[in-house]
Amino acid sequence: MRLLSKILAPSILATAVISCWSPFRSPEGFWKDYEADYQTEHSSDQGPWGGRRIVHWKNKEGKFDKTKVVEFATKHGWKLQSETIFKASLTDRWTEDNRPIFPLDWSGFTPESDFGYAGFKDYPRWISGDITVLSFSTNYISINLETQDEILTNGFVILNNERNQMTMYHMWGE
Repeated sequence: MRLLSKILAPSILATAVISCWSPFRSPEGFWKDYEADYQTEHSSDQGPWGGRRIVHWKNKEGKFDKTKVVEFATKHGWKLQSETIFKASLTDRWTEDNRPIFPLDWSGFTPESDFGYAGFKDYPRWISGDITVLSFSTNYISINLETQDEILTNGFVILNNERNQMTMYHMWGE
């Protein structure tokens, strides 16, 4: 019994420390440290087989520097894959139940989707009009549940034209 307590107690303590210690946060929790004073919305649902995180920022006094956003993401293991501008004529159609959404699902980012997937409601969008989408590969993968293909580009930062709002979306797992 003493041997068990000598092994079990330190293991529990180590697990508690690691789970609370910053470098071992839940997936992509490092975004909570970026421009924290401007964060207005948070959504996170993490489980053992997958999850999502969304953070929205609004800067009433200035602009977000796209270069600094990419540098911050890169510092934390994200790799920029593409930068695409989407016009309001398309983004205005990104809705589910008449609410703006970001079209991200288990098959990846689908800007031209038919929007028949009810899970889109889990990805609310606070930015309207023309937007810039920065697409990243991250430290995690997503799995397309229909094909079992790995989706490596599963982290996204969107910025409005004025650069005073941005949202980060991340989906990982199955």
